[in-house]
Amino acid sequence: MKSGKYQVKAKGHGSESMPMEVDIDGDKVTSIKVDSSGETKGVADEVFRRLPKTIVENQTLNVDAVSGATISSHGVIDGVAEAIDEAGGDSTEWKNREKPAATKVEDEEITVDVAVVGAGGAGLAAAVRSIQHGERVAVLEKYPQIGGNTSRAGGPMNAAEPEWQSKFKALPGEKQTLEDLANTPIEQIDLEYRFDFERLQRQIKEYIDSGTDYLFDSTLLHEIQTYLGGKRTDLKGNEIHGKYALVHELVTNALNSVKWLQDLGVKFDNSQVTEPVGGLWRRGHKPVEPLGYAFIHVLGDWIREHGVDPYLETRVEKLIIEDGKVRGVIATRADGSTLTVHAKAVILTAGGFGANTKMVQKYNTYWPNIADDSTIVQQLIHLQLLAMGLT
Repeated sequence: MKSGKYQVKAKGHGSESMPMEVDIDGDKVTSIKVDSSGETKGVADEVFRRLPKTIVENQTLNVDAVSGATISSHGVIDGVAEAIDEAGGDSTEWKNREKPAATKVEDEEITVDVAVVGAGGAGLAAAVRSIQHGERVAVLEKYPQIGGNTSRAGGPMNAAEPEWQSKFKALPGEKQTLEDLANTPIEQIDLEYRFDFERLQRQIKEYIDSGTDYLFDSTLLHEIQTYLGGKRTDLKGNEIHGKYALVHELVTNALNSVKWLQDLGVKFDNSQVTEPVGGLWRRGHKPVEPLGYAFIHVLGDWIREHGVDPYLETRVEKLIIEDGKVRGVIATRADGSTLTVHAKAVILTAGGFGANTKMVQKYNTYWPNIADDSTIVQQLIHLQLLAMGLT
């Protein structure tokens, strides 16, 4: 091949054109640099860390795509292939070369206080809180990088903070929304929410009577909007809505969660208040950094700084159950070795409910054409599940 630096562009996940610079010296690819600035942070980072190194060290394009980032992986591979062809080489031959052999490590067995399954936003938050309480923690994640669905989240967090929100003017229509709530008959509200709803109506009346034009909000408004926003009739004709205890817990601790994340290092843009997609009011606390990456990298850095390095590409296959209690997990790593974790407690944060077809089939009573025909691990160990139909 003709030696030189080759500028190519490959298709990424977040961008149609991902610039790459590939150095070729004789018959070898010696360096691969990827401009990943157009890609979503936290989603495909492992691709740009792993694939260039693997290709250069093994001199082959027959490499595995990084799980969860297939498009970006193939973008890097195709970009290097284009450079090889431009240099007079045969990219097809490179793709047919021997695949790098995985180095298998020995089976491992560890003991901790808390095992966290899943390193998305919920899992990392659980790990941080456990560490803050002095517990020994192990975090297991089936993908090659942390983040899960949170990495792809829009970013803003809904939390009522009237002192901050009152610095912004109300928008047309917001006052009408409040007046509609103030005039809603109490009989239309489910019993467990009526006490709080009457308190909210008094808050709204006081705000309207004051004649002010700032953005109104309160924890009660957040609660009632969450309740009303989820109230509907299921396929069986039953009226369903959020369980009061859960909704109340959510809204009363939302701002505490924002402040907690700030203490850990997440920076929020207080110059604007937003209404996130799917939200019902302008109470979104938007991070300075893009999307859910703002939370993930701070939480991930924090646990690593406190001595917990997540076990990546480690899929939990089985729960260890002793005397009716979950006392650990057994997992399989990418190389096929086994990791056994003994723990006093196991926290399962291993994925969104909506991505689990069997659970959706079992607990969904709202969307049509979904069968009720599944059994799941949680049933076998008699876990108590709450509000499963509210998704």
